[in-house]
Amino acid sequence: MSLRKPKDEGERWIQAVLVGLGLFAAMLVLFAVIPSFWLYFADGTLKWTSFWPNKLRDVIVSGYYAVVLLAAGLAIAVWNRRHPKVLPAGEDKREATGGYK
Repeated sequence: MSLRKPKDEGERWIQAVLVGLGLFAAMLVLFAVIPSFWLYFADGTLKWTSFWPNKLRDVIVSGYYAVVLLAAGLAIAVWNRRHPKVLPAGEDKREATGGYK
């Protein structure tokens, strides 16, 4: 896997699949492994098993999810700004049609 532009369509598909697998693995860690570890740590090591510490533990996990989702949204916005969709040379933009009338 290189960081250069793919030579052909097959190489581009391979790159897309590998990037997709990498993103899936990152999301699995960010959305499952880290929150699960925190919940086990708060219950086992910190002994947050009574009512209010239990609520605080849940608020921390919810805040973590909010931060991770916001960061993912910002990363997608930055990526889309840096890599705008460009039509191939000589291809005209199609007229917008369709939708409900």
